[in-house]
Amino acid sequence: MAAVSGIRGYEIPRKQDAVHVGTVKTYKGRAVPSEGCDGWAQRKLNENAPGPDGKVPAKPHIYKNLYVLMDDAAIAAYNHPQVRAAGSAWSECMRASGFVYPDPPSAESDKRWAGRGGQDSAGQPPGKDEIAVSVADEACRLKVDYSGARKRAYASAQEKIIAANRPTLDRLSGLLKVRYANAVKILP
Repeated sequence: MAAVSGIRGYEIPRKQDAVHVGTVKTYKGRAVPSEGCDGWAQRKLNENAPGPDGKVPAKPHIYKNLYVLMDDAAIAAYNHPQVRAAGSAWSECMRASGFVYPDPPSAESDKRWAGRGGQDSAGQPPGKDEIAVSVADEACRLKVDYSGARKRAYASAQEKIIAANRPTLDRLSGLLKVRYANAVKILP
């Protein structure tokens, strides 16, 4: 079950999730901390450090604001003119190889093999069509330097986000250092 407040790298049984995220006030006669046990743990880790917004104490999950900045950079990179041009050149290369896709993600998400994880539901390896598209895809990516264009655009987008958010990122860095130091103290 996904956490109410964001990304969770572990699963919590449904009947315990309400205590974890604090959607109940009591559990088996005991008070549940504000924002649940997770909120309590986050406050312990954050201590009295300022959050990326400069407010003290940092809100329990405010460090996740970094994910927003990361997404902003990824979206800006994907929409960068160099990436669009490389995608168009890739599409032309694929067409010359006998495959029609508007961009690399559309080949990856082709319904004939998307989500297989390398094997179909019967455990079979990729078929001839998937292999042919994959080989052409890689050859075209190399020919038009699609990955290079993405890398350059992503680096440029990250640099712009960093420059525009320097104070926020500096405070976030400080918060993460406090969280680490407090985690070391808490762990046996």
